Amino acid sequence: MTSTDLNIAEMEDILQPPVAVKASRKASAPDASARKTIRIILDESDDIPPSGLFLQHNGRPFMLQPGVEVDIPLFLQEILDHAVLSMPVVNPQTRQITGYRSRLKHTYRVVS
Repeated sequence: MTSTDLNIAEMEDILQPPVAVKASRKASAPDASARKTIRIILDESDDIPPSGLFLQHNGRPFMLQPGVEVDIPLFLQEILDHAVLSMPVVNPQTRQITGYRSRLKHTYRVVS
């Protein structure tokens, strides 16, 4: 058996459907520094399809629904923070592009 051959258990792990992040329940939260998750609401956008926003980290797929309060792992927050678009900066007098600025592609609100 070569290193490229997969056993049945490995193939089942690869073929798993994306994990839907479940809506959080209102409960008393432990100390924020001790938590490994954060509660957010993903803002609705025309860039997000009706099925939700697909994110993947180290082969683990996740699906976030806009407008729904969810607890996400901190690494998903980092993915959202690093997804940026370059927007042109236009001079109002000459209407020429003078540079570019970064803005978040998918905005969200942190719920405490």
